[in-house]
Amino acid sequence: MMKRCVNVILFGLVVILGGCAGHLTKAQLSQADYGELNPAYKEAIKEHMIDKFYDPESARYRYIKPPVKGYAYVPNDAPKLTFGYIVDVKINAKNRMGGYTGEGEYTFLVKNNEAWMLHWWTSSGVAP
Repeated sequence: MMKRCVNVILFGLVVILGGCAGHLTKAQLSQADYGELNPAYKEAIKEHMIDKFYDPESARYRYIKPPVKGYAYVPNDAPKLTFGYIVDVKINAKNRMGGYTGEGEYTFLVKNNEAWMLHWWTSSGVAP
């Protein structure tokens, strides 16, 4: 019974959060400021991830496809709609035992010189 309640709550949360990103108005899209895709965007992503790994120097980054214009409610104290470039990356880094853990898939929103890691619950999308 408890497991069912948790599943219902999680499903409701996903539906509510997923509904936020899908309803951008034409005015929002026409006034969107995507910023610039700095050629050093990969460095911004690495800088963002530096404290996420046990051995950040061992991290291997594989960029899956070129960045595309998009938007997300960036995860911070007060999530707000932010336009930028969506970047998909696979990252593999060493653990405490010195072995590589296997590639993990990550999605980032990059704008100018700043990068935010987007989580599965973050509402985001690609610009039309």
